[in-house]
Amino acid sequence: MTEKDILRLEKSLFKLEFMRDRTYLDRILSDDYLECGKSGKLFGKQEVVEELTALSEDRPIKIYNFSAEQKGNLWVAHYITLSGEDRIFRTSLWTNDGVMLFHQASKLSIDLKLEEF
Repeated sequence: MTEKDILRLEKSLFKLEFMRDRTYLDRILSDDYLECGKSGKLFGKQEVVEELTALSEDRPIKIYNFSAEQKGNLWVAHYITLSGEDRIFRTSLWTNDGVMLFHQASKLSIDLKLEEF
């Protein structure tokens, strides 16, 4: 697993062909997956799978300021997305096997220069 692999996996969750594929989602989301959305609500794997598979088009999300660092047998990814005027700071934890364990999205209150990935 490399930083580019983690970026590819993150981007796959914005593309309809992957979001509508329950087998793919079941493989890359841990059974005990947890997400803290930008709303502040917590979601488990089944809720996220149901939400993603119900979508009918790609999510128009661009990734900025991406970085991923290996920490033992885990990868920690950080990046920024835009939601209207809001900048959302995202963090994901991935295993070396390409399974996401956790994702959090938090609104940023600072202005950063953005570099698209």
